[in-house]
Amino acid sequence: MTFTDYVFEKSYNLEKAAVINKEQISYKEIYENINYVTNILRKKITQKRIVYL
Repeated sequence: MTFTDYVFEKSYNLEKAAVINKEQISYKEIYENINYVTNILRKKITQKRIVYL
């Protein structure tokens, strides 16, 4: 799975649009963006668990 596939799959599951920039991107920027998305998802999952408890 490529990074583009990953972004589209995650955005599809979240029912949000993914915008892919075709310019050069550094690994640091990719890593920071993945961490950002991961933290958002982690917060949403945690909030759902709190609601169900």
